[in-house]
Amino acid sequence: MFFKKKNTNEPINTSIRPQESQIEKKAENKEEKYIGKNDSPKESIEDKDLLMQHNQSNMITRLGTKIEETELIASSLINTTREISAAIEEQLVATEGVVDEISQYSALAEEVFASIENSKEITDRTLTVANEGTIAIDKSLEAMDEISESVVTVKGSVSNLYDKSQSVDELLDLIKDIADSTNLLALNASIEAARAGEAGRGFSVVASEVKKLATRSIDSVGHISDILNEIKSSIDETTSLMDETDRRVEAGKAMSLETKKVFQTIIDAAKESTLVSEEINIAVSKQLESLENVIESTQTMNEHFSTLSGSVEITLLNTEYTSTSLKAINKLSSNLKNVNEGLSENLKGLELASDVVKTYIAYPPENKDPMMAIDAVEAHLYVNNHSSLTLINENGMISPGVAKFWRVLEDQITWEFQLRKGIKFHDGSELTSEDVYFSYLRILDPKTKSPNNWILFDIEGAKEFADGKTNSVSGIEIIDKYLIRIRLLSPYTGFLLNLGQSMCPIISKKAYEEKGAIVGCGAFVLEDEANGDITLKANPDYYLGEPYIKEIKLTTNPSEVGENFRQGNYDFIKIEEDALYKEAKDAGATVDIVDMLAIYYVGFNMLSSHTIVSNKEARQALNLAINKERIIKEALGVFGSVASSPMPSSMLGGEEYRPYDYDPQRAKDMLRKSGVTNLNITLAARDGNAGGLFSKILSQVKEDLEAIGLNIEISDFSSAEFMSQECHKKHDLYISRWIADTGDQDNFLAPLFTPGSSANFSSYENPQVLELMKSAKKILNPTKKLEFYKQISSILHEEAPWIYLFHPRAGVGYKDYIGGMNLNHLGIIRYEQIYKSK
Repeated sequence: MFFKKKNTNEPINTSIRPQESQIEKKAENKEEKYIGKNDSPKESIEDKDLLMQHNQSNMITRLGTKIEETELIASSLINTTREISAAIEEQLVATEGVVDEISQYSALAEEVFASIENSKEITDRTLTVANEGTIAIDKSLEAMDEISESVVTVKGSVSNLYDKSQSVDELLDLIKDIADSTNLLALNASIEAARAGEAGRGFSVVASEVKKLATRSIDSVGHISDILNEIKSSIDETTSLMDETDRRVEAGKAMSLETKKVFQTIIDAAKESTLVSEEINIAVSKQLESLENVIESTQTMNEHFSTLSGSVEITLLNTEYTSTSLKAINKLSSNLKNVNEGLSENLKGLELASDVVKTYIAYPPENKDPMMAIDAVEAHLYVNNHSSLTLINENGMISPGVAKFWRVLEDQITWEFQLRKGIKFHDGSELTSEDVYFSYLRILDPKTKSPNNWILFDIEGAKEFADGKTNSVSGIEIIDKYLIRIRLLSPYTGFLLNLGQSMCPIISKKAYEEKGAIVGCGAFVLEDEANGDITLKANPDYYLGEPYIKEIKLTTNPSEVGENFRQGNYDFIKIEEDALYKEAKDAGATVDIVDMLAIYYVGFNMLSSHTIVSNKEARQALNLAINKERIIKEALGVFGSVASSPMPSSMLGGEEYRPYDYDPQRAKDMLRKSGVTNLNITLAARDGNAGGLFSKILSQVKEDLEAIGLNIEISDFSSAEFMSQECHKKHDLYISRWIADTGDQDNFLAPLFTPGSSANFSSYENPQVLELMKSAKKILNPTKKLEFYKQISSILHEEAPWIYLFHPRAGVGYKDYIGGMNLNHLGIIRYEQIYKSK
């Protein structure tokens, strides 16, 4: 490797004597040439030493930055530990109070237990009295029944008497008639005696007596009639009294029956009360036992809190020791930085003749605006060109970005981000809170129409602003020049990962408003080449330290990648299939392989009217028709595993669902039974003729679907065309992939299956899935969270809105002089960490 001397008249700084002496000494012992920009020979120098010094200089700068970050984190940790210590002290006091309260409650429970025992005795006595009352009522009812029967009998006798008095009336009428007749005869006899004169005198006396007798008979009949009327009146009164008695007897019986029912209710209640009392007794007994256990557990917890308090104190002490050590290391780092600056001065007049690394990307980006990018290739490019509030490191974890540290307030939804001071955009202007605020509002602005605005919808007021309902976002607040506050709708741990995505960068407000330019602050500045290739030039003012490599040359639309790598035209290459893997290994490459958080699939366009798309059984049939194992074997080798649902098993805690078996005959039977008659179907392919992985997938998918009787009409598009023209909405089927932006499950699923999302190519909508995703997102407990996502995966497996093909693995092959390679599970390589060792 050669170095070039910069064309400058300034003398090389000689303040760093050890390095200078070493260089001079090596120059004396070597006759190798040092080539300047004017190609004139210079003093001899050893290439590798200068390269190591160059790398060392950058590493020291980065080390200093990391030490400063660690010191800040340690300080924050000390404060947090102190807060925990104070909280534990409060908890100890509260726990002691709980023990006292539980002890009092235990005593109260014992009193309740005794009261229940007394209540049970009273209930038993009540039950005895109620039973005795029931017996007495039964006897009373029997007596009343006897009275009722007697009254009926007397009423019958009185009724007979009344009937007989009626007969006497008839007899009296007869006697009265006889008396009247006798009286009439006596009158006639008197008249006849008067006519007879003296001879009829005796007869006249007899007639007179007969008349008297008739008169007396009539008087007797009247008297007897009066007596009979009195008897009848008495009979009527007696009958009325008997009727009243009968009514009262019936009323008494009814009242007695009601009383009996009341007593029965009392008996039933008493019995139930006895059972309930027994149950309460048992429950209180168990509660007393539980309270004793709770008291014991609370006392144990109190002891553990005391132990924990001691541990926290020791942790606090150790953390303070760590902080002290970090301050010493920071001071040492500062001194080392001063030495490094001297070394940098020595290197200022020198530059690496071939300080360039070459690789490729599959195709040029369609969008020059990272906020509009939705493709994995674009994401890979812009993560190196721009920077965000937080960063996602090579392990998929959050690390400080533009914000050097952050904290969440007690409400668990308000976050404060402290920005680094002195960060420069690519145009040299300083980054402040205003730029962060502007960048987030631009993503959400309905005029921008960013397909990635959903990333910030967890912020209070973000959705309303994106929908044009408000003029600001209530949840974003600038506190000062370097402090910004963000308030969420609810607690969400994946929020920090979302802020670290490439499509959520911080751009210069001034550059955009004055020139309409998208200016970032990432490790590299992107420059387009005339032939369509891309160059990433190192940003010397990058806040995490200048990249080791000055330029990354990216070939677009590459061909014969393996051969170009073997010939040295590429220094490292991304590998996603077995053939390229073998070529790289044959060329002597070191190959790192990681499991990707991604999936390749054939999607159903739910907006299509085709009966296969609208029928779940038909969609399942097509899942059975595709031989995924063959696709992996022939196209991927070690770079894939069969998918059974959208999410990789690593995101489900290692849980794996059984994939759809390859069963073409069953697929045919299911299609027939589902009533599908239209076997002509359209499919939007992606890079189907480009010769890459998508081409191989398309070939085998087409073959397998035709084997079950479908007629496939294929329209092929480049990846850029596929995205920009929304080809997935114009065909029944489409082939695509999804690569996670972060390791968060919600971030993986929500864009794919939320109605209206730009990544929901299938336009699939399921209220149950939406509700489960909404609930899972708010859960902080990882174990409980996983249960929701397992349930979602099970539903999506059954619903089959896609034909699940495979979860890919990714690799990177690189030459032996390349160091710092860092492929993560999202398929991203951060170029600023790459360096050359020779």
